[in-house]
Amino acid sequence: MAYTWKKKAIKKEYPVTPERIFSYSVWLLQRADQTLARLTQKLNFKFNEHPELVSDCIKKLIDMDYVNDARYIERITESLLQKKIGINKIKQKLYEKQFPKNLIEQVSEKLNEADYSDKALELVSRKFKDKPIDDFKMKVKAQQYLVARGFSFKEAMDAVNQYMSEQQQDEDY
Repeated sequence: MAYTWKKKAIKKEYPVTPERIFSYSVWLLQRADQTLARLTQKLNFKFNEHPELVSDCIKKLIDMDYVNDARYIERITESLLQKKIGINKIKQKLYEKQFPKNLIEQVSEKLNEADYSDKALELVSRKFKDKPIDDFKMKVKAQQYLVARGFSFKEAMDAVNQYMSEQQQDEDY
């Protein structure tokens, strides 16, 4: 049996031009939306010896409206609101995506206006539908479950108390 050796592919070095940086950034944006900070970080990592070309490319992308953090944060927030998580968890995910703090604060002000007690109550009833919350240990467990999903302690406490009162009313009938 004869062995054939594969030749290693030699990477060809292409010159760094503004067009190359722009096409790479458009390719990144086609794969997934990026925040301005995350895109800048990726471009600086790839083209670390040419920060002036990277900054020119970022300006061009902003002017062409390819990168718009305000639009992107609205889309992300809408998708996160459909999940059963609270405000704190949404803010945490937005910080992880490296959005600017002022945009996150604007979104959190809008989110604070909404009432999340229904979502919290739905989560508790779905999680503990088979197990009645009748002792202190189960109550704390239910509150911790909601707090871990991004609800404030007050919202968690209110939802668990409301669920317990509904359980009590169901038992009375």
